[in-house]
Amino acid sequence: MRKLSVATLLFGSTVCLGTAHGFIGGTSEATPTGGICSPVSGLACDPNLPAASSCPPGELCIPIRFEQDGTTGEASAVQSAAYDCKERGSTRNCPFCSTNEDSLLVLVNEHSAANYLCACVILFDGHENIIGAGVTLLSERDNDTINLCTALSTVFGATGAAKPQSGTVEVVTTNVTALPAACGNPAIPQGPPQGGAYAWIKNVMYKGNPTQKTIQADPYTSNNAMGVAKSDLRITPKGVADAAALYGSFCFFGPAGLVQPFPASVYMPGTFE
Repeated sequence: MRKLSVATLLFGSTVCLGTAHGFIGGTSEATPTGGICSPVSGLACDPNLPAASSCPPGELCIPIRFEQDGTTGEASAVQSAAYDCKERGSTRNCPFCSTNEDSLLVLVNEHSAANYLCACVILFDGHENIIGAGVTLLSERDNDTINLCTALSTVFGATGAAKPQSGTVEVVTTNVTALPAACGNPAIPQGPPQGGAYAWIKNVMYKGNPTQKTIQADPYTSNNAMGVAKSDLRITPKGVADAAALYGSFCFFGPAGLVQPFPASVYMPGTFE
């Protein structure tokens, strides 16, 4: 175990700053380990020598006085969160009190190389009953934002009393074995579960009837958005959820193979490929 460095504050109290080589996920001051030529070439140089001896003309040798020692991060093929699709109509005593809440699922593929992922989005109601599932293709650095409440109504037919006000969303990501139509194509075998996608839930509260949205998947087009809250999907360890079993149970329905890709109508504008 590496020794923690500490800093003495006023009044003699102390606080742990991080490891001897850096903050977790940040930087800490360290002995200069060399330098780089700035501002163009970025070549390695020796700050103890004249810049002209180790840098191109017109550049300076900038000492490197900080070392980054970040965590390796976490990745999982299974992530989960709660969603809310609440509708409160106006009343006799408050005719302008109609408020609604939409949950937007934001999916981002963090792989920087040509590593595509297929994300299967599984929706449950508040009593563990499966509502439906759909898939979306994530290219590297891709951002797909799906309105789960719109998906419940238009894709899975959960409207009125059948539309859950709250529930659970599970996201299972797998490696894509072939392009362009490997995600959602039963003729192409799906790859093994693979992490590297990260997800957020964005809850948007707005006034008015949901039908007043000019784009049904975009709650902001109601022109009455009142508030926004965001939260991370929780990364689920393998010992808690088996990605392959979860995918096999809910993302393969009968001999037809994979569930269908989500239609463009459930995506926030600018996030559908």
